[in-house]
Amino acid sequence: MLSAGRWLRPQHHKGIAVFLSIPSRNTISPSPKSSMPKTVLLVDDSDIVRRVLREFLARHAGAEAFQEASDGRQALIRVQESKPDLIILDLSMPGMGGLRAAAELKLLAPQVPILLYTIHDARAEEVGVDAVVSKVDGLSVLAERVRAFLTEPTTTSLASKH
Repeated sequence: MLSAGRWLRPQHHKGIAVFLSIPSRNTISPSPKSSMPKTVLLVDDSDIVRRVLREFLARHAGAEAFQEASDGRQALIRVQESKPDLIILDLSMPGMGGLRAAAELKLLAPQVPILLYTIHDARAEEVGVDAVVSKVDGLSVLAERVRAFLTEPTTTSLASKH
């Protein structure tokens, strides 16, 4: 998979070099269009990560509208304003981090699935989210999971780690 795409220049975040691989167009099938726009709330303290996710998921996962938050507190405000179809949440953020945010978001909007997208090792059941995707696994794995959440509204949990 690594040779099938292109690598973005490493971004340094919290003292860690973050490498993102963008798969080539022929390695990921385009997402089917639905009748209602799907909104994804991206919660990550890195504006670079949010931008890459927004562009990639719009193209490959069926997400059509995005909300953004840089920490858990902002995420709670966004969800109060307008319920998204999916929340993609980072674990380590300043202010309100992902663990506390996940618990409060589940209380505020229990029907909205939360996908933890993190560099840290985590299990969905232990964190209280619907699924975990490791940033190490790349964007194509994330796109598959997002597409599953957005196209299967009856799915309440896809709890597994890739």
